[in-house]
Amino acid sequence: MFKGANRPWLVRPPFSAPEWIVSAMVRFSSNPQILPAGINALIYLAFDDGSPAGGTHPALDVLLQKMRAHPFNQAFQQAACSLLGTLAFADGYRAGEIQQRLIERPYMAHEAILVAMRTFPMDGRLQQSGCRALACLAGDGKEQQVVVA
Repeated sequence: MFKGANRPWLVRPPFSAPEWIVSAMVRFSSNPQILPAGINALIYLAFDDGSPAGGTHPALDVLLQKMRAHPFNQAFQQAACSLLGTLAFADGYRAGEIQQRLIERPYMAHEAILVAMRTFPMDGRLQQSGCRALACLAGDGKEQQVVVA
């Protein structure tokens, strides 16, 4: 018999870096040091994840999946909205590509942001981060990227 068979955590497939980071952010959301560290790590991964242009984006996948899976974790939702606002507002290398991915299926980050804002209407920091992200995703050019109704 396999030595770790009675310990399922030993035979579980390895997690990707974004999965580890976001899982820690969800699990330890009451720790004030974990969320900012997770945000910073995911920002670095979002801009340098090794995925080709137009390919999948593991950091965004995991973040938005966890936002949908944990809608009542206020601290995590606030951190996630802040991160999405930062990514939506970013400028420079791969920023346009990331911003475009945020509004396309299956990401549709604006929907996750709106759910968080509706769930926690009295959380000023979450509302501020959500508004910033939505404003950036809506765009300020001729074509509006996201229509928020």
